[in-house]
Amino acid sequence: MIKLKKYTIRSPRKVHAEDLAQIQKFRPVDDDFMRVMFRDDLPLAQFVLRILTGIDDLVLTECKTQYDLKLFEAHSVCLDFFGKDSRQRLYDLQIQRRSDGASPKRARYDSSVLDIASLKKRQDYNCLPETYVIFITEHDIFKRDRPLYVFERRDDTGEKLNDGTHIIYANAAYRGETGSDAEKLLHDFMCSDPDDMLLPEMAKRTRYFKSTEEGVLSMCEYIENRVREAELRGERRGEKRGEKRGEKRGERRGEKRGEIRGEKRGEIRGAAEKARKLALNMLKSGRLDIKSISEISELSEAEIRDIAVKNGISVK
Repeated sequence: MIKLKKYTIRSPRKVHAEDLAQIQKFRPVDDDFMRVMFRDDLPLAQFVLRILTGIDDLVLTECKTQYDLKLFEAHSVCLDFFGKDSRQRLYDLQIQRRSDGASPKRARYDSSVLDIASLKKRQDYNCLPETYVIFITEHDIFKRDRPLYVFERRDDTGEKLNDGTHIIYANAAYRGETGSDAEKLLHDFMCSDPDDMLLPEMAKRTRYFKSTEEGVLSMCEYIENRVREAELRGERRGEKRGEKRGEKRGERRGEKRGEIRGEKRGEIRGAAEKARKLALNMLKSGRLDIKSISEISELSEAEIRDIAVKNGISVK
């Protein structure tokens, strides 16, 4: 039984105390939390998009989080949120806490990827849907103290091109005094405590994931999956690097001792590198003790401790 603020979780599923503490710190401006908030909650996504776009009659028909747009031989993108409305308008909403992750060229590219992904072969260009690329930024990257920055293509007289593309930057750092829904929404995106939020729709959804058993367990499961995915990515990268290093070393030694012997040594070193990367990922996760990591990676406990010391990780 793990006690939290305002309630107690009773569940046979293992829940880590550090995950519970992290959940209480989460804000909607944290992309992991935002993805879970919007997942399977089309009304909330519609509510937020209406405020950010100013389209009061927007009717959202589809919403997906962590939506991959993969392009052949081009840079693919993963959208924090992808939506489509009843008029076939497309929405790409991204949380960007780092200012350099929300550059104008990033917005331009996201907009172009939406176009490429939505226009089928032999379709007329007039079939391109209207698109909205929206960045919610933790900082005011344009430094003009405005809640929303709305960009559309215009000529030198200010006449709109009307090409159907819209780019919006929502400045979560803005704190105005007009009391508009946009200002309230930006305020709420920076809140970790639902009791401090101004919009009931945002507070209710946030409270669900912080103050109900079902919601907290859902968040814990999401965190576990993210950790597992990170470990697998680290494992794959370690394996590739290890193989490359092993091949290079094997080739150099093969010149002196024979090609076959060199390849074998390369493979061994590649496997060792993979084991060290795996051990490092498990140490970073902080979920396993030295003995367990040693059994899984097949490295000695002394080697595990050495890896921890070199990477500044404290272990028991």
